[in-house]
Amino acid sequence: MTGQHSELIVVIGAGQAGAELALSLRREGFAGRIALIGQEPIAPYQRPPLSKAFLTSPQTEESLYLRSPGAYDKAGIELRLATQVVSVDRAAHAVDLDDGTKLRYDKLGFATGGTARQLPGARRARNLHSLRTMADAVALRSRLVQGRRLIVIGGGFVGLEIAAAAVARGLSVTVVESQPALMSRVTSPFIGRHIKEVHTAQGVDVRTGVGVAELTYGPDGQTVDAATLTDGSRLAADEVVAGIGMIANVTLAAEAGLAVADGITVDVHARTSDPDIVAVGDCAMAAHVLLPRPVRLESVHHATEQARVAAATLCGKSRPYSAAPWFWSDQYGTSLRIAGVIDGCDRSVVRGDPAGGSFSVLHFRGDALVAVEAVNAAADFIAGRRLIQQGEVMPCRS
Repeated sequence: MTGQHSELIVVIGAGQAGAELALSLRREGFAGRIALIGQEPIAPYQRPPLSKAFLTSPQTEESLYLRSPGAYDKAGIELRLATQVVSVDRAAHAVDLDDGTKLRYDKLGFATGGTARQLPGARRARNLHSLRTMADAVALRSRLVQGRRLIVIGGGFVGLEIAAAAVARGLSVTVVESQPALMSRVTSPFIGRHIKEVHTAQGVDVRTGVGVAELTYGPDGQTVDAATLTDGSRLAADEVVAGIGMIANVTLAAEAGLAVADGITVDVHARTSDPDIVAVGDCAMAAHVLLPRPVRLESVHHATEQARVAAATLCGKSRPYSAAPWFWSDQYGTSLRIAGVIDGCDRSVVRGDPAGGSFSVLHFRGDALVAVEAVNAAADFIAGRRLIQQGEVMPCRS
């Protein structure tokens, strides 16, 4: 399809995955039209810094752009911002936009990402925040004022990174996590306990195994002033962040009749149940060569690598998605790097000195290394990631 200039590929979603898909189509030799459609009013940007350095520095929005806006023009990509796709008609190969435009596509890519999960039962308040978009980060940064009391609900990557940023800004921080350990969705309990110690050492009040029963509001009804926890304790608050994960944006795909689960179902080539449509990034529930079951991965590396696979698929050059997934988080002076996925491991080995703050946890399924969690141990992460990719065994010397 590379030589047919009349063809149109529409990419829905202008985040990391969508932008990479559009640009990779050009690298794969596609010479037709590409329309990249994003709901936000600004060019595609990096999301990971939003919960890290962006909250503690005067960085501008432009400094986080993935490419300069002119790069899309240069690549011949029609970048349509502040625009939403309202329906997909697979039979007609057409998408309808909220400005009344209809685009007839030859191939289609979903990169619709996700939406921050809202706290059940909570109503909108000026000091109740979630963090998913640039606008969210700009609003939160303006509220992180020295001396204020911040409650972070949710002890995952984003919540803990916000907590670390708030400590750096001089706030008093409490983290509330309903699970017994922090980051339990993506890390081992051992790592969760270590990260809890890291935050406690910085003065954060970390409460695990307890949830939020109720938020109470001030006299104006527009400001949260306290949270009552499930153990009966009450925490006063000036600011509250709900960092309780995200929900994959699959409604549009489901309404179009595509197979969905906890994401848009795709094979190892990023193909959906419609051979003319791919899905990539946070919205995709993907089969993976190295993993025993389909997974929905939320990471920049995954979004980038899967988008490149999807671009090849759309250009008739199918190759399986086989890159070992990896994730990272920086909290205070602690660098956590994770390669692989822990699910299904039957043996774990600790290397290094946890008390000294530099160690790794290796996870095996049989004789195969399936995941490595490295805390201030870059060499272990690099070696582990390579061995996971190759399906080899890593020596288990502690």
